[in-house]
Amino acid sequence: MEKIDFTAGNEKKFFDFIGKLGSERVALVSHTDLDGIICAKVVNRVVDVNVMKFVGYQALDKNLVQELKNEKVKKVIFTDISVENILFLREIEKFADVLIIDHHIFQHDLNSPNTTFINAQGYSASYICYYLFHRMQKIEEMDWLVACASISDWMLFKGIGWLSEVYKKYGDMYRNDENLLKKGKLWDLQYILSLVLIYFKDNLNMAYDFIPDEIEKVPVLEVYAKKVREEIEGQTKLFEKQKEKMGEVYFWLINPKYDVREIIVNRLCQVEKSKIFIVAQRRGRFYHISARRQDKKVNLPDVLRSLIKGFAESSAGGHIPAAGCLVLSKDIDEFRERLKKLDAKFIISS
Repeated sequence: MEKIDFTAGNEKKFFDFIGKLGSERVALVSHTDLDGIICAKVVNRVVDVNVMKFVGYQALDKNLVQELKNEKVKKVIFTDISVENILFLREIEKFADVLIIDHHIFQHDLNSPNTTFINAQGYSASYICYYLFHRMQKIEEMDWLVACASISDWMLFKGIGWLSEVYKKYGDMYRNDENLLKKGKLWDLQYILSLVLIYFKDNLNMAYDFIPDEIEKVPVLEVYAKKVREEIEGQTKLFEKQKEKMGEVYFWLINPKYDVREIIVNRLCQVEKSKIFIVAQRRGRFYHISARRQDKKVNLPDVLRSLIKGFAESSAGGHIPAAGCLVLSKDIDEFRERLKKLDAKFIISS
């Protein structure tokens, strides 16, 4: 694997943290998408994890802090999660040392005496985990899972040498072309895995257990994926009727049976790559909002942060062409109004 140029932290800091794990209780907290799930599989293959949780960004709060404290963990590993709330992190540091392995754009270098922050841009978080942990233990049999996570997060243009070898190993071919990458064996496998996670959204630990170590067993999961496929097709047909056009932005409030928001917005943004697509879905107290613009001329994390400024319990982050945010349901109307007034000069980069 090619050497990673880390944006924050380095390999020495990682190995210093891992070397001090000892017999203390370890918690692993990872994101809910395929990249987050595969991160957990990689870490758990090498580290003896006592507590495993898959969380969205709204769960990074005092309740999670208390839960981890009650579990008497002394080490907490976050993967594929952009931790922006410094106070949240400081509360965990009172009882545990922290390792964060992430690939999102960040505002603060979180490295401190009690936190090791490892970040690299352009790779999936699973790839970064695999890169680091495979130096401790042979885990080559997980390479196809890491490749699938990279595909699902569209992190395919760094580490090309390794990706090409993995594609070849499983009878596929890596092509450095956006359209051609959306075909083939590994593309189909990652899509099935992603749909399975949507089906089991409310029980991701079960989904984690269902994802097989052997690539040959993935088609067995098609029975779950099929139900989500049908929902995606049905919801996509509603877009033209229900979308709101606001200048260069398409905004859509979606209400599906399954949480297919991100797959749908990823599909829509490929049609008009110079437009911003924002799809919002209510889940409990919050609206989960996904934003995409594929020509990369807009810094979407910055756009979303401007739109949610001042909203209680809100958060935003992600990558330049693909980002997300959370807002309380009471704030969605104000979010929409701000979106209508968004200054094109602000969002279009030079």
